[in-house]
Amino acid sequence: DKEFDIGQLSQPFVEELTDQARYGDVMAGSVNPTTKAISQFGSLTGLNSEDINTAVTSPRKIAYLEETVRAMEQGSLKIRVRSLENENQLARMEITQGQTTSLLLASIFLNLGLTVSA
Repeated sequence: DKEFDIGQLSQPFVEELTDQARYGDVMAGSVNPTTKAISQFGSLTGLNSEDINTAVTSPRKIAYLEETVRAMEQGSLKIRVRSLENENQLARMEITQGQTTSLLLASIFLNLGLTVSA
């Protein structure tokens, strides 16, 4: 029969199966048809919750960045940079200072001991 088209006849069943796979059992009422329509609209337009979240939070983030840059320009915000090289140099200086202090104390006690024994 030329009018028999299995694809056209099976399309409602396939749509129902794909709807059940995506949204749950629509016929049993576990998914709201409005939720289904919104989800279909989102998938057709390419919108998803992450895009909407980005669109909502972007102005707040831009305002924060603008405030920070203005504070830096006015001098009310100071940026402190820590570099590993500076921290290593500071540690070496502390060690050297400790060794110098120990050497100085040892020489004082040696002089004191030699003076007392003489």
